[in-house]
Amino acid sequence: MPRSIALAKRLGRNKNVDFQIADYNSLPFEDETFDVVFTCMRETFTHSSNPEATIREFLRVLKPGGRIAIFDYSIAPLDQVPPDIARAIHTIAEKTNCPGFDTITHDYYDKLLPKLGVSSFNIANEGTSVLPVIKLFYAISWIPYHLLKLLGKEHAHPNTLIAHIALNGWRKDYIRYITVRITK
Repeated sequence: MPRSIALAKRLGRNKNVDFQIADYNSLPFEDETFDVVFTCMRETFTHSSNPEATIREFLRVLKPGGRIAIFDYSIAPLDQVPPDIARAIHTIAEKTNCPGFDTITHDYYDKLLPKLGVSSFNIANEGTSVLPVIKLFYAISWIPYHLLKLLGKEHAHPNTLIAHIALNGWRKDYIRYITVRITK
């Protein structure tokens, strides 16, 4: 990360920006500090060990009327997908350090945000926007995935696994790429 911060500072146009490394479940900022919280590192919540705590923390540092923008994945409930897809989703969550990947279901934010007192939010399925990338990753992963599958090792390589299942998962609505826009 320090290398990323150095690069961002070097490339940045605004010298009034402060870059910090912090745990997003315990941000080093006062309450109601920011007008906007933007998850520029896509998939913040799938990487979180406690997505609810992360959202609570984002809401804490957000000023009234402020906005949060989330870009992330959601999945169909694992009991509603074929067992091989459910196993693949769990493997990806476990082996890519994405504990939220197999817990953030399509209705996750619809249920959680009102519970946190958020009444103004919008969730959009952005699948068609990312479809070209999904198709590219699928094409790139096709041969490695099938070679690994012949060896019974497809679950040992989670990045190849997600690239392979994402296209079919998207087509059958097992996996979505979503944006969540919240106003406090």
